[in-house]
Amino acid sequence: MKRLILLISLWFCTACLWQLAAQPVGINFYSDSWANLLQKANAEGKYVFVELYGDNCVHCHNMDTFVFTHPNVYVLYNQHFVSTKINYSSDSQDFSYYELAASYSHDLSGDILPVLLYFDSKGDLLRKDTGGKSISEFMQIGQQVIDNPYLNVLAKMNKPLVAENEVSINYGTPTHYRATSPQDEMEKEVKYTQGSERVTTQVPPVPDVIYTQPPLVITTPEQPGNQQQPQNMPRLNESKDVRSTKSVAVVPPQMEIDYKRLNELRQYFRPSDTTINRNTILEYAYLLKKLHQAFNEVVNYYLKLEKDRLYTEHNKNFIYDFAINLENQAIDYLVSDIQYYKTRKGGDAVNRQVKNAINYTVLTAIREKDRKLFAKAEQVIYRSHLPNYEAFLFEMRSLFYQGIEDWSAYSKMVSRYMEENTISDPVILNDIALKFQRNVNDKKMLKKAIGWVQESIRIENEYYNNYTYALLLVRMNEPQKAYAAAQNAIVVAQMRNNGTDISPAMQLLDRLRSEQRNYNAD
Repeated sequence: MKRLILLISLWFCTACLWQLAAQPVGINFYSDSWANLLQKANAEGKYVFVELYGDNCVHCHNMDTFVFTHPNVYVLYNQHFVSTKINYSSDSQDFSYYELAASYSHDLSGDILPVLLYFDSKGDLLRKDTGGKSISEFMQIGQQVIDNPYLNVLAKMNKPLVAENEVSINYGTPTHYRATSPQDEMEKEVKYTQGSERVTTQVPPVPDVIYTQPPLVITTPEQPGNQQQPQNMPRLNESKDVRSTKSVAVVPPQMEIDYKRLNELRQYFRPSDTTINRNTILEYAYLLKKLHQAFNEVVNYYLKLEKDRLYTEHNKNFIYDFAINLENQAIDYLVSDIQYYKTRKGGDAVNRQVKNAINYTVLTAIREKDRKLFAKAEQVIYRSHLPNYEAFLFEMRSLFYQGIEDWSAYSKMVSRYMEENTISDPVILNDIALKFQRNVNDKKMLKKAIGWVQESIRIENEYYNNYTYALLLVRMNEPQKAYAAAQNAIVVAQMRNNGTDISPAMQLLDRLRSEQRNYNAD
């Protein structure tokens, strides 16, 4: 019995690997309730992108094929958005649009498809566009939402939603994003240096020793203090005031205080100043994270200062909160003590966070074509004791090689797995062969792809795999065999009479006939 269970588990694992190898790389679209999507975005610090599409929408199909699958596009959207698709066709059985639309008084639909909707994690509608977009247009829209999300908020949700796990979505700032100095499990009023506005927060505990240092004196540009700071010292996150130019984000009033505080900290925070209060560094790091600013350097600086106190519960929480990519040292400390975190936070939660951190960094490695960064991602996978890590490693390698368009490495990896495993799913065999046909130039690899699609046809003789077979034969410069395969694809489709679009095969036959006539004329 145990042997049978083991064999079944191995079979499912192998099937998952091949689905990963065959599936197209592109934007990750999630299918879930609106409340759960917002909760996911809130937990991951992302925005939400929704596409309303139609079954007969040409622009929608073009974006699926050419835009959503472009490496520059899916890197941007997978790193910064939780994405979902909703079928807006008149005869669609997808009723998720009505759930979404019921939460807003603003019209979310459009006369032209696709409709592109952008939300923040609270559910505020930040932007709406309609019609097909090119790669550059679609990237520009997404980048504008990231850079300036609150330029023109179109609508707010009518009422809060509750996710399916019955936990209310926190539309305020998460505890671990709080932009205030920590205190021992108590509420603390923080009064900023300008005005009388106050923020009350619940914050994690912190050792009392942190408060033995003299507090850092913070003043604003409008009210300079007497404390003189050296001008030749390096600063972390050296950048312009995020509110000082016309190109910066326009924020709602409730976020004004956060941006003001961030600019204060940017002015006065210097890593070489060893007298800096550690609470200020914590505040700076969490505030950068909350406002989607670069925080890795600040995190590393804090961990260096606290290297002898990383065992404290407060610092372990800090490590967990910032182990969300592989570009700061928090992930290294988390992985080195991963059993502690799995015990305290739960194995599923830790595994999910580590996978998200790895996925985020692999996308960065694709954007920057950084093989060294990808190698670190591979090492973290090995060290993290993830369940079914082989499947996840295969998925990340497949994603990376396709993203940087290293089809030689991709084809060798897939070919090796094909030789080591028996695949009997005709769709997976066909999809892998089709991916080789589109991207691989090595004739030996293309011959292997022909063998896979022939096996697919033997198992299930259908239009889709006969057409793939014809395309591969064209790549192998065998036009007569390709012509016969395309004809067979059309015959099968006509026999099935299930509405399959045979126009691609008809166009291929026309092209092959034309080439043959030109050849005979010469």
